[in-house]
Amino acid sequence: MAGDTACTIRYRRTREGGLRVWVAGARSPDNTVAYWQRIVELVNAQRPHWLLLIDELAGPELSADQWRTLVASLVGKGLEPVRIAHVKPSGLAKLEYCELHAREHGFIARAFVDAALAERWLRYGETDEPLLPAPAGGSGRV
Repeated sequence: MAGDTACTIRYRRTREGGLRVWVAGARSPDNTVAYWQRIVELVNAQRPHWLLLIDELAGPELSADQWRTLVASLVGKGLEPVRIAHVKPSGLAKLEYCELHAREHGFIARAFVDAALAERWLRYGETDEPLLPAPAGGSGRV
């Protein structure tokens, strides 16, 4: 990753056996593939029980087809047993495609806008909290 398409990846292991990863910088297909490749390396080296990804990349979102291709490329790389929470504090936009494609490919994954809610899900499983803000008159369930 070079030039104006660079992104920064930071991570730390938690006492609870999880792995927290932060990505920031420019959103692009290359950067997204690169940070997921780095996550695969980290997961295989550290064997966490769960992964909390805080995605602070800026720029146009990947399309549903780009997410599908990326998720398919991750099958068999060691992420399947890891509970994955992908947090996008600036809003989900098209991130729900990532969650849908991940689940279709056998990953235990959810997309969130709130890191605290994501952490609860990682530690305790399903919550009663909605994934997305509830529309007027709706339940907020996806």
